[in-house]
Amino acid sequence: MAQGIDAWVRWNDAGRVTYAVNRSCGAEDPTAEGMGREACFCWLPTGHPLAHSWEIADHG
Repeated sequence: MAQGIDAWVRWNDAGRVTYAVNRSCGAEDPTAEGMGREACFCWLPTGHPLAHSWEIADHG
C-alpha cells in the first residue's frame, strides 16, 4: 500500500489540542480478504500505540 501523508489532531485530558503531520500506519489486516480497502489497512498514524484500527470496536 502506498502511504499518504495525513494531518492528525491530538488532544490530552486537559483539552489541549495539537496538530501533527504523519504517514498512516498502513499495516494490513490479515483477516480482511475481500472486505474492501478501508477494512484492509490500519488508518492510524505511523508509530501508534496499542491496537490497529481494525482491532478497535465502536461501542458507541
